[in-house]
Amino acid sequence: MTNEQALADTIDLRAIFRKILGRWWLFAISLALCGAAGVAYIKLTPKQYLVRAVILMSEKGRNKIGSSEEFLKGSALLGGNAEVEDMVAVLTSYANITKTLKRLDFGISYFETRNFLTTEKYEYPPFFVHLDTMAVQVYGIPIKVDVDRAAGTYRVRAKAKYAPLYNVQKQVELLDFITDYEVDQVARIGDPFVAEGLSFSIEFPEDRNYPSGVSHHFTINSLDALIAEYRAKTIAAPVSDESSIVHVSTMGEVVKKEKLYINTLLDTYIEGELYRRQQKGRRTINFIDGQIGIVSDSLKQVETSMEGFRGTSGGMMSATTTSDALFQERSRLERDRSTLISRRQYCLSIMDKIRSQSDLRNVPAPSSSGIDDPVLNNLVMEITRLSAELAALNLTTVKTNPTVIAMERKLKNLTGSLAQTAESLVEQVDISLQELERNLSRINYQFNQLPENERKLGNIERKFKLSESLYNYLMEKRAEAGIAIASDQVDKYVVDEALNVAGKPVKPARKMIMMISMVIGLVLPLSFILIKDFFNDSIADLDQLKRLSPIPVL
Repeated sequence: MTNEQALADTIDLRAIFRKILGRWWLFAISLALCGAAGVAYIKLTPKQYLVRAVILMSEKGRNKIGSSEEFLKGSALLGGNAEVEDMVAVLTSYANITKTLKRLDFGISYFETRNFLTTEKYEYPPFFVHLDTMAVQVYGIPIKVDVDRAAGTYRVRAKAKYAPLYNVQKQVELLDFITDYEVDQVARIGDPFVAEGLSFSIEFPEDRNYPSGVSHHFTINSLDALIAEYRAKTIAAPVSDESSIVHVSTMGEVVKKEKLYINTLLDTYIEGELYRRQQKGRRTINFIDGQIGIVSDSLKQVETSMEGFRGTSGGMMSATTTSDALFQERSRLERDRSTLISRRQYCLSIMDKIRSQSDLRNVPAPSSSGIDDPVLNNLVMEITRLSAELAALNLTTVKTNPTVIAMERKLKNLTGSLAQTAESLVEQVDISLQELERNLSRINYQFNQLPENERKLGNIERKFKLSESLYNYLMEKRAEAGIAIASDQVDKYVVDEALNVAGKPVKPARKMIMMISMVIGLVLPLSFILIKDFFNDSIADLDQLKRLSPIPVL
């Protein structure tokens, strides 16, 4: 490259700077226009507010009632521990958000357009729409309502290329839709509105005004669309990796609406956790109630037999001292045998559940069958807790998740240990039953040597005492389970209810938008000047000629 060419290709920054200064008015116009566009965007964009609540997921090392020991036998089965990540997944799960939105009245959204700005009117809607739940409605499209109080009428307008349909009663989106949908009808205030795809009545409160220049419309929201919207914008995350405190936040246009949603979401989650924990106690009570009914009928029959025998035996009230001792011994042995049989049946039922791969969340507490074996109690507690956590985790993740695989492997090992423990207990019970049968045979032989009336009365008394003691035992266990349910509570509570975090809108970001507007206002004219100068082949002045050519100029 020659010196002349190198000189020609050199960028003259001073010349460019002079050109920029010469066109300062272009920068002023561009900055003014871009700044105005930024201000207009800020003014015409609905404001978004950040709402956040704080919840404590678990209290590790929580003190028990009265002491560090378990308050009631078997009440530990009502509890459980799960990782914070799993609990957060359950909190924001599809099921929990669905239950929350079903409790809220978000089916219809009301909007007002004033000075080109459209805002949602949740706290003070312009009117109230009551849908006909038996009709199929169009949803997700704006339905404009113009009110003329002087004429006593209102006008409904709606238009869409494809209008989807919604079954309000079943809360199901239909696969059908209406092509080129358009409605424009006038109805009298107080009369219901009926058109293709729309059927509702509107209540216009007396304190509402409908000035000219302000328009109103509403939209019908489907449950599935609401769930998708709130699942996408609900964010829950622990404060740190070691913390059990979780921040739950959403962002929306109406602060009160977002507060109501988050508070209801947390209440629904805590109520669901409490219900899940108490299910074991309720199943235990249902099992005991069934046994109480059987024992109560048996006790009434024995009482009737005793009264009848005493009437026919000349008023004989009790057996002799010898027979009474035999009766008591036999009653004790019968009671022990009944307890052993109950334990054996419980262990066999556990083994059947494991073999049939049934839901192990429904295993009743071992204490309900009089089993105080600590190994069995711990295994059942761990298995029921792990089964519940695995079921909850399966709602929010896939089976190939490493956490799910690890939990399934752990559950398999625990069920194997439980099966071995139950089988060992069955063998021990069989040995004890054989010994009891031998003792009962000996007592029965001695009992058969007693006089007939004494023997009959002793037999009736034995059955009465056995039924009475079993009835009292079951009532005691039922009371224990009821107290455990009544006194139980989840170790999760709301630390701070939903609050507007910043106290002002977080979107649109005013400073960022104005900064971007200013940058664009500078870049546009600068780019215009540089591009125009790049494609300009003419010589504009003497300095440019001297820079391009070494030839002297006269």
